Amino acid sequence: MSRFATGLLLLAAGALCAASGTVGCAGAEPLPDTFTAEYREAETFRVQPGDDLRVTVAAPGLERILDRRESALDRTVRSDGCISLPFGDDLKVTGATTAWIRDRVAERYAARLGGVRVDADVTVARNNSQVYYVFGEVVKVGRYPHTGRLTVIDGVTVAGGFNERASHEVILVRPSRDGHREENVVYVNVNELTVNARLDENYYLQPGDILIARRSLFAVVADWMSLILSPVEGILSGIAKVLGSVGGVPK
Repeated sequence: MSRFATGLLLLAAGALCAASGTVGCAGAEPLPDTFTAEYREAETFRVQPGDDLRVTVAAPGLERILDRRESALDRTVRSDGCISLPFGDDLKVTGATTAWIRDRVAERYAARLGGVRVDADVTVARNNSQVYYVFGEVVKVGRYPHTGRLTVIDGVTVAGGFNERASHEVILVRPSRDGHREENVVYVNVNELTVNARLDENYYLQPGDILIARRSLFAVVADWMSLILSPVEGILSGIAKVLGSVGGVPK
């Protein structure tokens, strides 16, 4: 961009910033009820079809009954909500926490092994069912797994943080869950959260939530000025070339 265009851009951005008082900071809207109580409850991951689980089991005498591979199982939750266990057992896990699944697995193995103590562990190897989305002015826009305890700041951090065009204000959208209620939208100023410790607005995310990092006013003005001035620069460049070629013709 030429010095002339850059100068106009800075003047326009300065005028708009002075008029608005802040860059990219809209007034916060009243918080819907669902962004308080319901968001605070979204702390526990619950398994759904498509999730990959890692199940490990240890018990006295287990190696005499099962192949070693069957004491460490990788299982994908089927469409019917079950996972397959040794001994021909199926375990319904849809909507359950990993702690609940761990206890049920230990009970199943203990019953098959004559009541011995069984230590089991269940972890989510890959969360394929519950995700949230991050768009706008972040380093890595995309779809991310929801692990059960994520806040607005966590969501932005996982996406690589804000890029140089961001205003540090995030729009948090929670789509309607039942098809009848309208989606909820709130504006979160991350600077307020981090600088002024307003952590009451660092909401927990829920599966399906959408985070949109807003563009700063300066970046918006830069885009518009570039769009407006690009044709003008092209015309001036063409005129300069014509004048240069005319000036170069021998007398």
